[in-house]
Amino acid sequence: MNFEHSVVINRPVEQVFTFTVTPANMPLWFVGAQEATQIEGTTMGVGAKVRAVGSLLGKRIETITTCTGYEANRALAYEMTQPFSQTMHYTFEAANGGTRLTIRAVAEPGGFFKLAMPVMAGAVRRNAETSLNNLKDILESQA
Repeated sequence: MNFEHSVVINRPVEQVFTFTVTPANMPLWFVGAQEATQIEGTTMGVGAKVRAVGSLLGKRIETITTCTGYEANRALAYEMTQPFSQTMHYTFEAANGGTRLTIRAVAEPGGFFKLAMPVMAGAVRRNAETSLNNLKDILESQA
């Protein structure tokens, strides 16, 4: 399962990047996220680990993600192996006085999620699109 989605947020790159990469902000904008806490590393960067609790397709999931790429105000990448293998790449680019944020994901569902793949692919894509729109709304409402 692969997908990509972009949104332009009318805020400076630095503001969008900082808000997006702060784990405590994740439940504010990421669909299904209920909590997120950095559990390894004192700052976000390669090797930092984040524990997140949420739900997908009505199933409670707990994940540990590891930051695999970090370039301040430009890019963030992470991977997780449970409940299925997934890599996520976020890129931040200046665009029309704001920020173009693009998310790219590659996932290899297993177990329950593999069986639910036809439904899950659409749900994950919609969640990502809605999440980026939530992020846009939150950041643009901060005058």
